[in-house]
This record gives sequence, C-alpha cells and structure tokens, in this order.
Amino acid sequence: MITVNEFADVLEGENILLVGGGRQNMNKEIAYLTSMELTEKTSRMKEKGFVMTTFHAFKDVNQMVSHLEWMQEIGISAIGFHTAALKAIPKELIDYSNAHSFPLFEIPQEVPYYIIHEKYNQLVNKKENEQASKLHRLNEKLMEIVLLEKDLNSIVKVIGEYINNVVCVLDPYFDLIAFWKTKKQTRDEIKHLINLIINQHKENVLKARFTNRESNIAVKIHSGSCQDFKVAPLFSKMNFLGYLIICQDGTAESFQKRSLRTEYVP
Repeated sequence: MITVNEFADVLEGENILLVGGGRQNMNKEIAYLTSMELTEKTSRMKEKGFVMTTFHAFKDVNQMVSHLEWMQEIGISAIGFHTAALKAIPKELIDYSNAHSFPLFEIPQEVPYYIIHEKYNQLVNKKENEQASKLHRLNEKLMEIVLLEKDLNSIVKVIGEYINNVVCVLDPYFDLIAFWKTKKQTRDEIKHLINLIINQHKENVLKARFTNRESNIAVKIHSGSCQDFKVAPLFSKMNFLGYLIICQDGTAESFQKRSLRTEYVP
C-alpha cells in the first residue's frame, strides 16, 4: 500500500509540494493515478486515487471547489494541481483543502504527468521488493521452526511479529490454544474477540474446515466498526488440528496472498 505521505516524500524530489490539506489524511492509500480535465462527475472515478488536473475546462473557482467537494466525497485520496493553464492555485482551493484536510499538491508547469507515473511505479516496485525480502526471511524462519521441531506457539509468534497483528489458533472445538497479540492488547481482549468470531461466524469457520479452504470474515467489534479476518483450516496429513485466524487489517498483502500455508507438520 502506498500512502499519501510516502508519495509526498517522493514527489518533493521533483519540486511537487504539498500546499494544502495539512497532515491529517496523509496516511490514506493511493491505489492508482489518473488525470482529469473534464467537468463531468463520472462514475468511472473511484476511491483511493491521486487525481492530476489543470482545471482548465472549469469556468470559475466555484465550480472547481464544487468538484473538490465531490472528489472528496467519493474517496479520492489527494489532488495534484498542474500549473500548465493557471499559473497559481486559486486561494479558494487551498482554503478548502486546509479546512477539510484534503491533500493538495502543486505540480510545476514543466513537469509532465508521465514523470509522476514513473515515480509512483518506482515506489510500488520498491515496496514490493521490500515485501518480497521480508517474506523470504519469514519463510526461512518458518522452515527453521519446522526443522527444529518447535511448537505451534513459535510459528504463531513468527507470523504475528511479521504482520504486527492478531494471530490465533483454535482447536477443533474452538478453544484458544495459541495466539499472538500486539502490546496494547490484553489476553481478555483476545478471548472476547474469539467469542465474537464464533458467535457471528460459526458457520463460516466450520465451512473452512469441511471445504478445506480459507474463509474471509468481517467481525463487528463495537459501535458498528468491523475488522477483517482470514480463517484457514490446519491439517497434518489427514488429521484436522484446528483453525488459524489472522487479522487482515493493515497486514502485508503479499503475506495474505502467497505465504499462508496451512498444512502443519508437528
């Protein structure tokens, strides 16, 4: 995941500076880049984008501000104002950006859009390489655990430290037999979490066992907020050992997609 803050550090090298929005929403994800030159509020525009525009087609500042409001409403992460048409960003846009914590960048007129695309792609590749390196080290640790015949807690600890999030193992009867938690969490909170998972998603948890496939669930924690979890069955040869439950909020995508192996060799 690329955040606005990470991209801002890269763009600064091209003299593309943050001119509005403060630091409040700098941890939002930038999932893609796009350019926008028409005034149409199209459904093709999706959330988590970094939108580059000259605002050349807009008739006045009020229409520009209205478009900023719309883009923020649909979940756009940040705006890049290119000064090829207007040599200065209107004060009203900067004021809106600051008032609503909507990151606004100024793109110098001599910087073409493709340079920004190149910087984004380089950042994506760098993070993917870092994740691949971490994943390689994780797999080495797991292999070492298997070769040294360490217990299940060692495996749970390695996975938990890698993703820095909750990892639990339940036996076939849903009793907690191993877990890893962050420092801010307590054992009682983990037990309460397991109760929520079983009460809300018992059928989905059982389905993971009987289909021998991973299951993704959204657990209501409090005040309507949800956390996403992956449930995977644990087998040793033909014997069912229990369930591996991993909190997916903010975890490395490469781990979720590639490194989850649920055949356990005791």
